[in-house]
Amino acid sequence: MVFETVVTPGRGLRGLVFVAAASLVVGGVSAGLAMHEPAPFLVVLVGAGLFVWLVRSEPKAVYAEYLRIDGVGIKYSHTPDASGRVSLYSWNEIESVSVSSDPSGITVFTSRPGMKGVGIFLLTLTHADAQSAVALASERLMSCSQ
Repeated sequence: MVFETVVTPGRGLRGLVFVAAASLVVGGVSAGLAMHEPAPFLVVLVGAGLFVWLVRSEPKAVYAEYLRIDGVGIKYSHTPDASGRVSLYSWNEIESVSVSSDPSGITVFTSRPGMKGVGIFLLTLTHADAQSAVALASERLMSCSQ
């Protein structure tokens, strides 16, 4: 089972451009109405053009895996992008897995030296994700112990 999150790359200065476009539109309309001349409405066209550019160049959302539970074990990506840290826990070292709340996530207890008895918290997006991850992990642990 794979749990994914949405990553939107390339935000950059888009917020600043949005504020500039809104200022141009509002300022152009206000100046045009106050002066009773069509010249300031050219500023409105520039602002509208910026809005069109913002909408058309919006970066596409990318789905990135942040939690995988498979036949090998549990793989957790701390930051769901290529540069992020990844933790791997194999089934033979996992002692138990439980649901954590506030914030929602799962707690993994391993038999690693120095980590025995210490819960490792892995954040999930929703409580439902945490519940289904624990259900699947518990099922895998039961099948591994038999």
